[in-house]
Amino acid sequence: MTIFLKERLLERIEEAALQPNSWTLPALSTPSHELAEFSQQYGVHPSFLLILVSVGGNDIAFWRQVVESLPYGANTRLLIARWIEWLWADPSVGLRRRIGDPDLRACGDSIFALQNRAAAGEEVSRTEWRAARGALSNAAAKVDAVQAGAAGGAAAAAWDLESVPGAAADMIYALKTTLFAEIDRDLAWNDEKEAAAAERSEKMHAAGLASAESEADQSATANGGTVDEAAQARMRELYQKGTQAFIAANPSDLDRRGELRNAAYAEIYRVAREGLLHQTSRHQGERSLAPVA
Repeated sequence: MTIFLKERLLERIEEAALQPNSWTLPALSTPSHELAEFSQQYGVHPSFLLILVSVGGNDIAFWRQVVESLPYGANTRLLIARWIEWLWADPSVGLRRRIGDPDLRACGDSIFALQNRAAAGEEVSRTEWRAARGALSNAAAKVDAVQAGAAGGAAAAAWDLESVPGAAADMIYALKTTLFAEIDRDLAWNDEKEAAAAERSEKMHAAGLASAESEADQSATANGGTVDEAAQARMRELYQKGTQAFIAANPSDLDRRGELRNAAYAEIYRVAREGLLHQTSRHQGERSLAPVA
């Protein structure tokens, strides 16, 4: 097991805090080989690093909070096994609670049982992983979009984190799919509404462009045909005002879907962060995390 080097990683985080214009921590755009090097350098499992990058972004305070709450020598591989099970099974926010089909629930549960075995050091064969994914896929084909989306969380986690460390982070996208499916269900969204929303979006875009055109014309005239940076910023501002004016003058329930999706994005990252901090802070004072009983 790789030993987590807490103080060294905190030093790296503080370096990043002192260089706000030069991000020195990994990001989603960081090449995979550099992520692997970072994981090895600081003793964090690649799956843990990918979760931290995915939900932490460039929020230094959150990076610091997570790392400070970890015990020295923490088993970050096991911690992520607990995080993905929490995201699946938590009675308040978990994906499992959105599934009413008992067979599909059981298939999902079996995947996290495999993850617990692997986290405890037991070898889980590729055949077992493949069989669990197949059973889940067959069961998910028989349910509605919300339940299928929730089952996608288990499908994302149905891989050995040693060979596919990004599998844990993929559960975040499954949560998004599930929340979006719930929104569409509650709004009775259909092809007709989709077409009407697309037409409305085109009109909003046209209104925004019309609002910004005068600024572009004035800047081009004053600068020999080019639009300077100040004018571009002003154009963006006018574009937003133009679209907002269109919305105010033409209210529609179609906009509700976008509003709910924006709220869902915020909820996704709140939940993912809350779960990660829960799994780290609950083990303060321990040197090494023990398998779940």
